Parts: sequence; C-alpha cells; structure tokens
Amino acid sequence: MRLRLLTALAVGLAAAAAFAQGDDAGKAKGHRFIGASWQGTGTIWIVDADGNVEWEKKVGECLDVSLLPNGNVFYAARWTTPHRRKEPAVAEVDRDGKSTVAEVDRDGKVVWEHTVNGEIYSAQRLANGNTVINENTQHRITEVDPLGRIVHEVPIVPKSHPHNGPRHVRKTDAGTYLFCLKGEGDVREYDPQGKIVRSFKVPKPMGVSRLANGNTLVATADRTIVEFDKDCKEVWKITDADLPADLRPQKGAYRGLCAERLKNGNTVASFEGVLVEFAPDKSIVWRSRSFRGLMGFQLID
Repeated sequence: MRLRLLTALAVGLAAAAAFAQGDDAGKAKGHRFIGASWQGTGTIWIVDADGNVEWEKKVGECLDVSLLPNGNVFYAARWTTPHRRKEPAVAEVDRDGKSTVAEVDRDGKVVWEHTVNGEIYSAQRLANGNTVINENTQHRITEVDPLGRIVHEVPIVPKSHPHNGPRHVRKTDAGTYLFCLKGEGDVREYDPQGKIVRSFKVPKPMGVSRLANGNTLVATADRTIVEFDKDCKEVWKITDADLPADLRPQKGAYRGLCAERLKNGNTVASFEGVLVEFAPDKSIVWRSRSFRGLMGFQLID
C-alpha cells in the first residue's frame, strides 16, 4: 500500500511539473493582453484571458502597442507607406518611406496620427497628452503635442547603422528617457538634455522598463530577460536553459522583445509568438497560445 501511495505521489508530481513546463502550462489562469505582430501577420490583437481574440486590426510591422485609458488602441508601425529597398541591406537606411504612430478607436477609425520619415520602433502616450517617439532614421527621440508639433527633442547618434538604433523608448516618472541601443549592446538613460544618467551593457537589447523598485528590466533579441539594480548590477535573468524545448531557438526567428513585471513579482515575456509568465524561481506558471509574430504586448487584466 505504501509503495502504491509513493508511486501515485511521484506520478502526481511529474504531472504537475509537466503542466508547469509543457504545452498546457497555465491553462488554469490566463491574462488579457494586447499584442502586435512584427514579422508575421502585421496584426494587433486584443486577447481575453481564455486566449480568444476580442479585437484585431492589420497595421503593418508593429513593435509597440498599448491600450489607452480611453479604450483606444495606440501603436507605432514601420513602413506604412512604400519604400525602396537598397542593397546590401546594411546600406544607408531607406529615407523615402514613412512610418506611423496612431491612435484608433475600436471601430478601427484613426483619431490621431503622426507620420515620421524612415524607421521607428516605439512610441509612448504620456499622461499630459503628448507622445514620445523614437525616430531611428532621424537619430533622435521626439516629444510631440496633440497637434503633432515637436515640443522637445533629444539627439541620439549611434555608432551602428540606424536600423540598429534606438528601441523601445520610455519616458520615466523622473522625466528621463530610457531606451535600448540594439547595435551598441547598450541600454541607456538620458536626462532631458541628452546627458547619460546610467548605462547597462547587455547584448542586443530590444525592450526596457523601469520597475517599481527602481530596477530596470531588459528583454533582448538573444532570448534573455535581465533585471538590473540601480547600480547596473545583474540581479535576475532568464535564458534558454530556463525554457522548455519548444521555446528554444528556431532558425531565423526573433525570440524576445518585451517583458513586464507583475505586482506579484512574476514576469511575463514574449518568446516566439507566445507570452510566458515566470515566477521569481523561473518556473513557468502560464503561457498563452501562439500568435504568429507576436513580440510587443501589454497586459490589460
């Protein structure tokens, strides 16, 4: 009898582990989120906690999306007008195409729009109604008012090609600008005058956020999620070794872009079109179903 109980217990623990790390992880509880496809379908989705699509819109190559307090969808999309490809791919960035930052209502109607020459990768709507935009081709971060007038500008001159310039710019509560320089392997924080406040070295950074405890969370194209403290010291990290086999590298696919820290201390990150929630001990407690090309997202529970 004791042997049977021990066997049953072992089977139960194995099943629990499989649930935590396998394809069915997290079915007991999900998250409602808004997400965007980059090199996939060019689509924005609003998805309920059960994985059902509530709303969607095709917008083009989109890396940054959010749901505004008024219920409208806000996004930044690259190459929303035609552009000529130059060869080789690392040549001077195309300057005859335009990218768009837009706010649309749930009927898909554009209620605010701002176009930018060349490539952009992120935008942030501020509480005062202004919008922060990172303009890769123009080597700058701009802040525009609701009429589209530039009210502040911070120059950024990366050493690498403009395509590998700023990613995921965010204005912090302190008024600084936090962003990734993918080609430099650097996450930087600038004051309003463009002076470096601090810098974190991390390969291929793509997404960054300032946490409630003052630390900084970084997602990279090298499939890592890294948390740095105020002294720029690494204090927590997710790598391929922490992922189940089906979420490990796939040829030609971007892996990570965006990560978000929950109030309970868990972290949700995008991997291969799937959102994965990690506990502080790195165990997986939830994962979404797959959405082709999903990289940027915002939880809207």
